[in-house]
Amino acid sequence: MVHKEKHSFTKPMSLWPIMLGSAGVIATSIISIYSLSYFQKTSKSSPTISSISPISAPTITAVAALGRLEPQGEVIRLSAPNSQTGIRVNQLLVKKGDKIRQGQLVAILDNYIPNLAALEKANRQVEVSRANLQQVEAGAKGGDISAQKATISRLEADLRGSVSTQKATISRLEAELKNSETENQRYQKLYQDGAISASDADTKRLRRDTVQEQLNEANASLKRTIETLQKQLTESQARLNSIAEIRPTDVQLAQANVKSAIASVQQAQAELNLSSIRSPIDAQVLKINTWPGEIIGNKGIVELGQTQQMYVVAEV
Repeated sequence: MVHKEKHSFTKPMSLWPIMLGSAGVIATSIISIYSLSYFQKTSKSSPTISSISPISAPTITAVAALGRLEPQGEVIRLSAPNSQTGIRVNQLLVKKGDKIRQGQLVAILDNYIPNLAALEKANRQVEVSRANLQQVEAGAKGGDISAQKATISRLEADLRGSVSTQKATISRLEAELKNSETENQRYQKLYQDGAISASDADTKRLRRDTVQEQLNEANASLKRTIETLQKQLTESQARLNSIAEIRPTDVQLAQANVKSAIASVQQAQAELNLSSIRSPIDAQVLKINTWPGEIIGNKGIVELGQTQQMYVVAEV
């Protein structure tokens, strides 16, 4: 009995591994069928699968989809100012893929050279205006004052000389007129007495009239000379006073000219700044839309992006 029992117990033990192996194969098949039906999204599940509660649904670890990489923030398009239409790119100082810093020069427009010349001209005008202001504030040069005083002295001498000469002429004519008048009276009496002819009397009267006219002209000439030279003296004296005086209005005018010249420099500098395109941020050149010699269009010159951190945009 003991042997049989022993024999009968040993036989089932030899079938146990086979049974376990069969159960494992069945379980694996059931899991595969469940996974396949899950991904195919069938509307009905197998009765065999639903009866096995210990088996959990598999976890999805990856999904395949279309997508793209975008840089952090928005893509920036660098272009010319709106006020500058029809402007061409003269020089392009970057290429696609370059990493650039904030404020770095990216492109130079074709109006850069004219604007640079305008700035230099404005700077020269500032120098001229400042020099003129310094001259006004310092007053006239000593040489200018001396020259003007010499002019006044010359005019005074001319006035004295001319008056003296013409007065001498007048005195001579007055004496001659007196003699002519005496002669005329004597000849007129002789004519009335019948001692001389009428022509002789007329000659003396004509001589008197001629001298009288010369005297009148000499007096008029003296008056004109005095008026002319006196006017020149007055103008020269006023000029001397103007040279020697530093008038506040002259200083204010010179200062206003300096301010106007500085404003012109600032405007020219602003125009020059608009002729060069710089990067507003640290970024990378993603695309070039305008090459040297081309007119800047709606797409701008270059496209920039911050590629230090990229984002994935997936179309699921």
